Amino acid sequence: MSSTEPAGKPLRIPVILGTPRQGRASEHVAGLAVRQLEAMKGVITELVDVRELAPSIEGAGEDIK
Repeated sequence: MSSTEPAGKPLRIPVILGTPRQGRASEHVAGLAVRQLEAMKGVITELVDVRELAPSIEGAGEDIK
């Protein structure tokens, strides 16, 4: 088996876009990273965008001990 062939389970690599700011330059870089990873055999990727995550407003951290 060569070093470019996947062995066993696919490798999961999420790309996290971690800022919700308007005009974020990192959005372009994250898109490029996802496209490059999608082209690789044996790799599963997804873009995780914090803008799309629904923050919990219950507890506001007070329940953490």
